[in-house]
Amino acid sequence: MSVSKAPPLPRRAERPPWHFRLAMTLIRRQIRGGYRLVDTARRLGWLNVVVPYTLGKGLALDVPLYRPENFMSDREAREYEAPAIALLAEEIGRRPAPVTLVDCGADIGLVSALLLDRCPNVTRVIAFEPNLEAFPILKANIERLSPAGECHATAVSDFSGRAELRSPRLDTTGHARFIVSCPDGDIPVMRVDDLEIDPGHGLLLKIDVEGAELGVLRGAVRTLGSAAWFVVLFEAHPEVARRTGIDPIECVRLLRSLGACRFRIAEAPGIHLVDDRPFFDQVPRQICNVICVADSPSPRGARQA
Repeated sequence: MSVSKAPPLPRRAERPPWHFRLAMTLIRRQIRGGYRLVDTARRLGWLNVVVPYTLGKGLALDVPLYRPENFMSDREAREYEAPAIALLAEEIGRRPAPVTLVDCGADIGLVSALLLDRCPNVTRVIAFEPNLEAFPILKANIERLSPAGECHATAVSDFSGRAELRSPRLDTTGHARFIVSCPDGDIPVMRVDDLEIDPGHGLLLKIDVEGAELGVLRGAVRTLGSAAWFVVLFEAHPEVARRTGIDPIECVRLLRSLGACRFRIAEAPGIHLVDDRPFFDQVPRQICNVICVADSPSPRGARQA
Protein backbone atom coordinates (compact mmCIF):
# COMPACT_ATOMS: atom_id res chain seq x y z
CA MET A 1 0.00 0.00 0.00
CA SER A 2 1.51 3.34 -1.06
CA VAL A 3 1.28 6.37 1.17
CA SER A 4 1.00 9.76 -0.48
CA LYS A 5 3.43 12.37 0.74
CA ALA A 6 2.50 15.91 1.59
CA PRO A 7 4.08 18.42 -0.77
CA PRO A 8 7.25 20.00 0.62
CA LEU A 9 6.99 23.40 2.22
CA PRO A 10 7.92 26.27 -0.10
CA ARG A 11 11.53 27.30 0.19
CA ARG A 12 12.92 30.78 -0.21
CA ALA A 13 15.18 31.42 -3.18
CA GLU A 14 17.14 34.56 -4.01
CA ARG A 15 16.19 34.31 -7.69
CA PRO A 16 13.74 32.29 -9.79
CA PRO A 17 14.97 28.76 -10.64
CA TRP A 18 16.59 28.21 -14.05
CA HIS A 19 13.64 26.25 -15.46
CA PHE A 20 11.31 29.15 -14.61
CA ARG A 21 13.59 31.60 -16.40
CA LEU A 22 13.86 29.27 -19.39
CA ALA A 23 10.09 28.78 -19.55
CA MET A 24 9.47 32.52 -19.40
CA THR A 25 11.98 33.12 -22.19
CA LEU A 26 10.28 30.51 -24.40
CA ILE A 27 6.85 31.96 -23.67
CA ARG A 28 7.99 35.54 -24.28
CA ARG A 29 9.57 34.57 -27.61
CA GLN A 30 6.55 32.43 -28.56
CA ILE A 31 8.68 29.29 -28.84
CA ARG A 32 6.87 26.02 -28.32
CA GLY A 33 7.47 24.13 -25.10
CA GLY A 34 7.34 27.00 -22.60
CA TYR A 35 3.96 26.17 -21.11
CA ARG A 36 4.73 22.45 -21.11
CA LEU A 37 7.90 23.17 -19.13
CA VAL A 38 5.84 25.21 -16.65
CA ASP A 39 3.35 22.35 -16.20
CA THR A 40 6.15 19.84 -15.71
CA ALA A 41 8.01 22.05 -13.25
CA ARG A 42 4.87 22.67 -11.20
CA ARG A 43 3.93 18.95 -11.17
CA LEU A 44 7.43 17.98 -9.96
CA GLY A 45 7.49 20.67 -7.29
CA TRP A 46 10.32 22.65 -8.90
CA LEU A 47 8.33 25.85 -8.57
CA ASN A 48 7.63 25.38 -4.87
CA VAL A 49 9.58 28.53 -4.05
CA VAL A 50 9.09 32.10 -2.89
CA VAL A 51 11.33 34.68 -4.55
CA PRO A 52 11.86 38.39 -3.76
CA TYR A 53 11.28 40.80 -6.64
CA THR A 54 12.54 44.37 -6.51
CA LEU A 55 9.76 46.71 -7.61
CA GLY A 56 11.60 50.01 -7.34
CA LYS A 57 13.51 52.16 -4.86
CA GLY A 58 14.76 48.99 -3.19
CA LEU A 59 11.27 47.73 -2.29
CA ALA A 60 11.20 43.91 -2.35
CA LEU A 61 8.03 41.85 -2.68
CA ASP A 62 7.86 38.11 -1.99
CA VAL A 63 6.23 36.27 -4.91
CA PRO A 64 5.12 32.62 -4.51
CA LEU A 65 5.82 31.02 -7.88
CA TYR A 66 3.99 27.87 -6.78
CA ARG A 67 0.67 29.73 -7.05
CA PRO A 68 -0.58 29.89 -10.65
CA GLU A 69 -2.12 33.25 -9.80
CA ASN A 70 1.31 34.69 -8.99
CA PHE A 71 3.34 32.98 -11.71
CA MET A 72 5.10 36.04 -13.11
CA SER A 73 8.52 37.41 -13.89
CA ASP A 74 9.96 40.42 -12.09
CA ARG A 75 9.24 42.56 -15.14
CA GLU A 76 5.60 41.44 -15.15
CA ALA A 77 5.35 42.27 -11.45
CA ARG A 78 6.70 45.78 -12.00
CA GLU A 79 4.30 46.32 -14.93
CA TYR A 80 1.24 44.78 -13.25
CA GLU A 81 -1.95 46.71 -14.12
CA ALA A 82 0.29 49.46 -15.47
CA PRO A 83 -2.45 51.78 -16.85
CA ALA A 84 -4.42 51.73 -13.58
CA ILE A 85 -1.34 52.12 -11.38
CA ALA A 86 -0.13 55.07 -13.47
CA LEU A 87 -3.48 56.89 -13.22
CA LEU A 88 -3.76 56.25 -9.49
CA ALA A 89 -0.20 57.44 -8.87
CA GLU A 90 -0.96 60.58 -10.89
CA GLU A 91 -4.06 61.36 -8.82
CA ILE A 92 -2.54 60.50 -5.45
CA GLY A 93 0.92 61.91 -6.04
CA ARG A 94 -0.21 65.51 -6.41
CA ARG A 95 -2.21 65.52 -3.18
CA PRO A 96 -0.98 66.23 0.35
CA ALA A 97 -0.41 63.66 3.06
CA PRO A 98 -1.84 61.96 5.00
CA VAL A 99 -3.40 59.40 2.67
CA THR A 100 -4.85 56.05 3.80
CA LEU A 101 -4.82 53.16 1.32
CA VAL A 102 -7.45 50.47 1.90
CA ASP A 103 -6.76 47.45 -0.32
CA CYS A 104 -9.78 45.13 -0.53
CA GLY A 105 -8.82 41.86 -2.21
CA ALA A 106 -5.10 42.44 -1.79
CA ASP A 107 -3.87 38.93 -2.75
CA ILE A 108 -0.10 39.10 -2.03
CA GLY A 109 0.01 42.91 -1.81
CA LEU A 110 1.40 43.72 -5.25
CA VAL A 111 -0.90 46.69 -5.94
CA SER A 112 -0.31 48.16 -2.48
CA ALA A 113 3.45 47.85 -2.92
CA LEU A 114 3.43 49.43 -6.39
CA LEU A 115 1.35 52.35 -5.17
CA LEU A 116 3.38 52.90 -2.02
CA ASP A 117 6.55 52.86 -4.11
CA ARG A 118 5.20 55.72 -6.24
CA CYS A 119 3.18 57.67 -3.67
CA PRO A 120 5.23 58.68 -0.61
CA ASN A 121 2.25 60.66 0.73
CA VAL A 122 0.47 57.37 1.55
CA THR A 123 0.96 57.12 5.31
CA ARG A 124 -1.23 54.13 6.20
CA VAL A 125 -1.98 50.85 4.42
CA ILE A 126 -4.79 48.48 5.43
CA ALA A 127 -5.02 45.30 3.36
CA PHE A 128 -7.71 42.61 3.30
CA GLU A 129 -7.41 39.11 1.83
CA PRO A 130 -9.74 36.23 2.81
CA ASN A 131 -7.84 33.56 0.87
CA LEU A 132 -5.70 31.84 3.49
CA GLU A 133 -3.31 30.49 0.85
CA ALA A 134 -2.28 34.01 -0.12
CA PHE A 135 -2.58 35.63 3.29
CA PRO A 136 0.80 34.58 4.84
CA ILE A 137 2.64 36.03 1.83
CA LEU A 138 0.50 39.19 2.01
CA LYS A 139 1.26 39.60 5.71
CA ALA A 140 5.01 39.35 5.16
CA ASN A 141 4.87 41.79 2.25
CA ILE A 142 2.63 44.37 3.93
CA GLU A 143 4.62 44.37 7.15
CA ARG A 144 7.80 44.98 5.14
CA LEU A 145 6.45 48.19 3.61
CA SER A 146 7.49 51.60 4.84
CA PRO A 147 5.39 52.62 6.61
CA ALA A 148 4.53 49.10 7.71
CA GLY A 149 0.94 48.23 6.90
CA GLU A 150 -1.68 46.15 8.64
CA CYS A 151 -3.52 43.24 7.07
CA HIS A 152 -6.58 41.18 7.87
CA ALA A 153 -7.58 37.66 6.79
CA THR A 154 -11.03 39.05 6.24
CA ALA A 155 -13.47 39.69 3.42
CA VAL A 156 -15.06 43.12 2.94
CA SER A 157 -18.68 43.88 2.10
CA ASP A 158 -21.67 45.83 3.47
CA PHE A 159 -22.23 43.62 6.52
CA SER A 160 -20.32 42.25 9.48
CA GLY A 161 -20.58 38.50 9.83
CA ARG A 162 -19.33 35.30 8.23
CA ALA A 163 -19.03 33.96 4.71
CA GLU A 164 -17.46 31.17 2.71
CA LEU A 165 -15.27 31.36 -0.38
CA ARG A 166 -16.56 29.71 -3.54
CA SER A 167 -15.19 29.30 -7.04
CA PRO A 168 -17.05 29.90 -10.30
CA ARG A 169 -17.79 26.76 -12.26
CA LEU A 170 -15.24 27.41 -15.00
CA ASP A 171 -12.45 29.07 -13.01
CA THR A 172 -10.95 27.52 -9.89
CA THR A 173 -8.00 29.92 -9.53
CA GLY A 174 -7.66 31.86 -6.33
CA HIS A 175 -8.21 35.20 -8.04
CA ALA A 176 -11.71 34.14 -9.16
CA ARG A 177 -13.03 33.07 -5.76
CA PHE A 178 -15.89 35.05 -4.28
CA ILE A 179 -17.68 35.23 -0.94
CA VAL A 180 -21.17 34.00 -0.13
CA SER A 181 -22.78 35.06 3.13
CA CYS A 182 -23.03 32.05 5.45
CA PRO A 183 -23.64 32.12 9.24
CA ASP A 184 -21.30 29.15 9.73
CA GLY A 185 -18.72 30.26 7.17
CA ASP A 186 -15.04 30.19 8.03
CA ILE A 187 -14.35 33.66 6.58
CA PRO A 188 -15.01 36.76 8.72
CA VAL A 189 -16.56 39.72 6.89
CA MET A 190 -16.40 43.39 7.85
CA ARG A 191 -17.14 46.82 6.44
CA VAL A 192 -14.71 49.61 5.64
CA ASP A 193 -16.88 51.76 7.91
CA ASP A 194 -15.90 49.44 10.78
CA LEU A 195 -12.30 50.65 10.49
CA GLU A 196 -10.96 53.56 12.51
CA ILE A 197 -9.93 55.83 9.63
CA ASP A 198 -9.42 59.45 10.59
CA PRO A 199 -11.98 61.75 8.95
CA GLY A 200 -10.49 64.57 6.93
CA HIS A 201 -7.64 62.44 5.55
CA GLY A 202 -7.30 61.50 1.90
CA LEU A 203 -8.57 58.00 1.07
CA LEU A 204 -7.54 55.59 -1.66
CA LEU A 205 -9.91 52.62 -1.80
CA LYS A 206 -8.93 49.75 -4.12
CA ILE A 207 -11.60 47.06 -4.67
CA ASP A 208 -10.97 43.75 -6.42
CA VAL A 209 -13.43 41.35 -4.82
CA GLU A 210 -15.02 39.32 -7.64
CA GLY A 211 -18.57 40.58 -7.46
CA ALA A 212 -18.79 42.24 -4.03
CA GLU A 213 -17.68 45.66 -5.31
CA LEU A 214 -21.07 47.28 -4.75
CA GLY A 215 -21.25 45.73 -1.28
CA VAL A 216 -17.82 47.13 -0.37
CA LEU A 217 -18.90 50.60 -1.49
CA ARG A 218 -22.17 50.39 0.46
CA GLY A 219 -20.17 49.45 3.53
CA ALA A 220 -17.81 52.40 3.02
CA VAL A 221 -20.14 55.36 2.39
CA ARG A 222 -19.58 56.93 5.81
CA THR A 223 -15.79 56.70 5.45
CA LEU A 224 -15.88 58.03 1.89
CA GLY A 225 -18.18 60.87 2.84
CA SER A 226 -15.98 61.99 5.73
CA ALA A 227 -12.73 61.93 3.74
CA ALA A 228 -11.07 65.15 2.61
CA TRP A 229 -11.10 63.58 -0.86
CA PHE A 230 -11.13 60.06 -2.21
CA VAL A 231 -9.96 57.98 -5.10
CA VAL A 232 -11.66 54.64 -5.69
CA LEU A 233 -10.48 51.88 -8.01
CA PHE A 234 -12.84 49.01 -8.72
CA GLU A 235 -12.69 46.20 -11.24
CA ALA A 236 -15.49 45.72 -13.77
CA HIS A 237 -15.63 42.17 -15.14
CA PRO A 238 -18.26 41.12 -17.71
CA GLU A 239 -18.37 37.48 -16.53
CA VAL A 240 -18.67 38.51 -12.88
CA ALA A 241 -21.46 40.95 -13.78
CA ARG A 242 -23.28 38.11 -15.56
CA ARG A 243 -22.85 35.79 -12.55
CA THR A 244 -24.00 38.30 -9.94
CA GLY A 245 -26.59 40.18 -11.98
CA ILE A 246 -25.03 43.44 -10.73
CA ASP A 247 -24.14 45.93 -13.44
CA PRO A 248 -20.95 47.89 -12.59
CA ILE A 249 -22.87 51.06 -13.43
CA GLU A 250 -24.52 50.62 -10.01
CA CYS A 251 -21.11 51.34 -8.44
CA VAL A 252 -20.84 54.47 -10.59
CA ARG A 253 -24.28 55.65 -9.44
CA LEU A 254 -23.49 55.08 -5.78
CA LEU A 255 -20.21 56.99 -6.00
CA ARG A 256 -21.88 59.88 -7.82
CA SER A 257 -24.43 60.06 -4.99
CA LEU A 258 -21.54 61.02 -2.68
CA GLY A 259 -20.73 64.19 -4.58
CA ALA A 260 -19.14 65.42 -7.78
CA CYS A 261 -16.97 62.62 -9.18
CA ARG A 262 -14.72 62.17 -12.18
CA PHE A 263 -14.49 58.71 -13.74
CA ARG A 264 -11.84 57.21 -15.97
CA ILE A 265 -11.47 53.75 -17.45
CA ALA A 266 -7.79 52.93 -17.11
CA GLU A 267 -7.76 50.81 -20.27
CA ALA A 268 -9.95 53.23 -22.26
CA PRO A 269 -9.47 56.72 -20.78
CA GLY A 270 -11.43 58.48 -23.54
CA ILE A 271 -14.78 56.96 -22.51
CA HIS A 272 -17.20 59.21 -20.62
CA LEU A 273 -19.49 57.12 -18.41
CA VAL A 274 -23.17 58.00 -18.10
CA ASP A 275 -25.54 56.60 -15.47
CA ASP A 276 -28.50 55.71 -17.66
CA ARG A 277 -26.87 53.04 -19.83
CA PRO A 278 -25.54 49.59 -18.88
CA PHE A 279 -21.81 49.65 -18.21
CA PHE A 280 -20.80 47.21 -20.93
CA ASP A 281 -22.91 49.04 -23.50
CA GLN A 282 -20.46 51.91 -23.00
CA VAL A 283 -17.22 50.02 -22.43
CA PRO A 284 -15.72 47.13 -24.46
CA ARG A 285 -16.66 43.80 -22.92
CA GLN A 286 -13.38 43.15 -21.20
CA ILE A 287 -12.01 43.27 -17.69
CA CYS A 288 -11.26 46.88 -16.90
CA ASN A 289 -10.36 49.14 -14.00
CA VAL A 290 -12.64 52.06 -13.16
CA ILE A 291 -11.12 55.00 -11.28
CA CYS A 292 -13.35 57.48 -9.49
CA VAL A 293 -12.04 60.75 -8.05
CA ALA A 294 -14.01 63.01 -5.68
CA ASP A 295 -12.27 66.21 -4.58
CA SER A 296 -14.94 67.17 -2.04
CA PRO A 297 -17.22 64.27 -1.06
CA SER A 298 -20.47 65.03 0.67
CA PRO A 299 -21.24 63.59 4.15
CA ARG A 300 -24.87 64.32 3.37
CA GLY A 301 -24.60 62.19 0.23
CA ALA A 302 -23.02 59.43 2.32
CA ARG A 303 -26.00 59.40 4.67
CA GLN A 304 -28.39 59.15 1.74
CA ALA A 305 -26.54 56.38 -0.17
